Amino acid sequence: MKIFKFLLPASLLLLTACNNPKETKPDIDTQTTQVAQVKMPGNFYKKLTGKMGENMLITMDLIKRRDSLTQKGSLNGSYYYEKVGMPINLYGDISDSGTFEMKEVNSKGEETGNFKGRFINENEIEGTWTNPKNKKQYPFSLKAIDNDVVNLTFSEYHNRKCRLRDEVAGSTRKDTLKAEDTTCCTIDIAMVLLSGKDKVSEKINKALVRNLLSLTGGERAEGSIEQLLHSIDNCSGGDVMEGDYSISIESNEGNILSMSVSGWANTGGAHGNGYSFYLNFDKRTGDTISLLQILKPETIDELVARGKQQFVKENGNIKENGWFWEGEFFLPRTFSIGKGGLRFAYNPYEAGPYMMGAPEFFLSWKQIKDIVREEYLK
Repeated sequence: MKIFKFLLPASLLLLTACNNPKETKPDIDTQTTQVAQVKMPGNFYKKLTGKMGENMLITMDLIKRRDSLTQKGSLNGSYYYEKVGMPINLYGDISDSGTFEMKEVNSKGEETGNFKGRFINENEIEGTWTNPKNKKQYPFSLKAIDNDVVNLTFSEYHNRKCRLRDEVAGSTRKDTLKAEDTTCCTIDIAMVLLSGKDKVSEKINKALVRNLLSLTGGERAEGSIEQLLHSIDNCSGGDVMEGDYSISIESNEGNILSMSVSGWANTGGAHGNGYSFYLNFDKRTGDTISLLQILKPETIDELVARGKQQFVKENGNIKENGWFWEGEFFLPRTFSIGKGGLRFAYNPYEAGPYMMGAPEFFLSWKQIKDIVREEYLK
């Protein structure tokens, strides 16, 4: 609203009020009423496309969850600009009425943008994107699309076990005995799986669950979600005090579905530690797609060379910054296949000390089109 609209003469304002005695609520109240009428499902996955600003075309993959314990809604996923195709992570909250706020975050954990808006209905969103540094703003408006949609089932598990600390239980001090000095262990698991009963869906789901359970660690890896959930029933020092495990969508384009599998655990040390990776599936067969399947024969060395150049461009000089423990560059185990190219991500400690984080880099199809099989460039 331009400022000159606030500078009307007082007499004109009074005249307007007299001529319109029934209009007592401003437009913003009408908008609030419209928002309140939108009843959002507890959980959903949507793929939305539309514009930001006048001519920037963007696509979002969003998953909405409603936590059964806190009853709060979260809205997470990623988006990309159609001209670039590089995914940008989104994390945020959503109200029951459909208003939301999401931060876009880069691989260094820095906030690079903020989406604030609302669901007009279950399949349309609108609002304003803001650059947190220069405060530049653009309106956005997106609609859900039907193509590339996968039907998902949402699963949520929670377990919490508490007991008196051994030293407190054996104490003779009255004040200590009266104190609620307990140790508690918690496990949270949030998954999305394909809802179909066909062989392809079952194949993908088995791979996702198997890989999630592999994050629980070496010889002690649990054999089922139920076993993982109850692994803290008799927890003690050195066991998992807090565990958080999840499966979500990373990218969903054409015949390729990229999923993320993540786990984080705190065993009482200086800090917790997490590990995550991507799994890429052919939606026609349910088979996982390896890096070598994407590349033309005998081109892996060339991919490593181009990956190194892009890593330095996004994360700085390897030797000067101490990446790879001052050793040689290598590609990470995990990558996702997206609209614009390949996204590579390292886990903590993989490319350097914990304090250096989990770096990423992105290779566009344009950068590697001569070494990639044609079917992946479509």
